Amino acid sequence: FRRVLFRSFAGNVGRFDTAQDYPGFSRLRTGEASLRAAYSADDFDVVLVSAYRDADGHNSFDVGMVPGPWLPIPSFPITAGDNLFKSKDFSQEVRVASRQGESPVSWVVGGYYYYNDYEQSQSINEVVPLSASQADRHSWAVFGNAKYRFAGGIAVTTGLRYEHSIA
Repeated sequence: FRRVLFRSFAGNVGRFDTAQDYPGFSRLRTGEASLRAAYSADDFDVVLVSAYRDADGHNSFDVGMVPGPWLPIPSFPITAGDNLFKSKDFSQEVRVASRQGESPVSWVVGGYYYYNDYEQSQSINEVVPLSASQADRHSWAVFGNAKYRFAGGIAVTTGLRYEHSIA
């Protein structure tokens, strides 16, 4: 096995340097899409925003590292730690907003939804399992705000948001 020494940026061997006989790698594949649609009426606008993301990755790294070349302890051959994950995300937002006009009052109301499905597993040499986890996350919210413009350029804005999340 080829032994690689990672040195600090100054080129000096320091206490955080390690010897490594496995080069490791990191791979990430993603696919994403989003869509925005809008409708304008006489008194208000409606905006819809949707997004989707699909990702999976594999990180592999040396888990047999030793404290450096000055300590002649060989690392175990082919001791690769592996981290595999998959993630799917979806979000949707709907907003309805008043149109700017002569009225001193403007407002926005809307809702938001988010979903995430995540899986992760860790192992040594893709054989010895260390851990696995899976999570489904759901979140939704409703929101609104209003603004009142007084004469002279002074304005008061108020808003509320309620959010509910399940992990």
